Amino acid sequence: MAHSTTAAQYRDSTQRDHGGSPPKWKMMISEYFGLLPALLIVNYAIKWLQWEPALWLKLIVSAAIIVPLMKYAITPLVKNVLDDWLYEGVAGGPPD
Repeated sequence: MAHSTTAAQYRDSTQRDHGGSPPKWKMMISEYFGLLPALLIVNYAIKWLQWEPALWLKLIVSAAIIVPLMKYAITPLVKNVLDDWLYEGVAGGPPD
């Protein structure tokens, strides 16, 4: 039988490991710093390839590239770089 973890259990376990979560406004800013360059690069790459698909197709392709990049590469990198600032003032501080 497979063990399933609910979102609340996952959130509680990560907060317990880190001693708390950073403020949402700090998370929003850090995600913006990762998202903006990714959006620019993907859109300029599509333009550089001189591919002019319909808008709906361009959005699907862009999202298919950007979402995994954000989830598995950019967000962890930005979070690592901004770790001290994100957890400043949070009980327990940044994770070790």
